[in-house]
Amino acid sequence: MIRLVAAVLTGITSSLHADEKSTTWDIRVAAVDILPGHDTIWVRTGPGAKPVQVPLNSRTFSQPIRYTGPAHTAFFRDETEASLDKPPAALASASLSEKASLIIFSPRADGTGYQTMVIADSGFPFGSFRFVNGSAIAALVEIDGRKIPLKHGASETLTYQEAKNSLAVRIMTAGDGKPPRLIRQSSWSIDLSQRELVFLTPGSAPGLVALRHFVDSKTE
Repeated sequence: MIRLVAAVLTGITSSLHADEKSTTWDIRVAAVDILPGHDTIWVRTGPGAKPVQVPLNSRTFSQPIRYTGPAHTAFFRDETEASLDKPPAALASASLSEKASLIIFSPRADGTGYQTMVIADSGFPFGSFRFVNGSAIAALVEIDGRKIPLKHGASETLTYQEAKNSLAVRIMTAGDGKPPRLIRQSSWSIDLSQRELVFLTPGSAPGLVALRHFVDSKTE
């Protein structure tokens, strides 16, 4: 199971912040990995109110999911739990700052729920690559002649004003006095109707780094 480090993702919070003002939100969701039996979860909208279904996918972001609730969102195992006046501990939680955001879920190390990372739409426009280093190893991204160093827990967004094809890409480990290790060398493209989130995650053995890509397509 692939897990992102705690510096990148937040943990579960038991407080539901029931006194927060309700607002209408649009979220798109994806999962680094999916807990057995929890590929569909439910976001709470308030005590006794009908919750909203949230399907998780490990390849692409979902279509926008609209719901009304507090900025501090709580996700539950099923519809019944999410609508109780006094629900059990949430399976995951996330804090939203903008009305349109992306939420990435990753299983907690103990398997009891998900950690989350929220990316506001304004910081990740369409026509962008966003690189996030969720591994413990410093990395260097070379794309289209630009060098992007990524320390542990760091992220950076690269936005294009027009579509691009055949962008030369190299991603490698960097630092700690060790020779760099090539992780990926390829040719990518970017379209103004899409954005791509690229995660560097812990590899299958110490010192190794893996990549996960999530594509989000603009909804007309």
